[in-house]
Amino acid sequence: MVSSSLVVAFFVGLLVICIASKILSFPIHILWRFIYNSVFGALALWLINFVFGLHVPITFLTSLIVGIFGVPGALGVVIWHLL
Repeated sequence: MVSSSLVVAFFVGLLVICIASKILSFPIHILWRFIYNSVFGALALWLINFVFGLHVPITFLTSLIVGIFGVPGALGVVIWHLL
């Protein structure tokens, strides 16, 4: 026979595992969003370099700025590079 304290301990452990997975998945979600934005930012910078003939360096920081801020970020990075 299974004691009631074992059942309670099982469900408490299951609850702790669920809460821990939620806490740990949140920073991973933010990390994936930064990676996703930086990839699209790098593609946008490459397109700007290709179309306009500029040589804006594609680094993680510049692609992240363009990925987060979009078109204003791209304009800011291009102006920053031209200065």
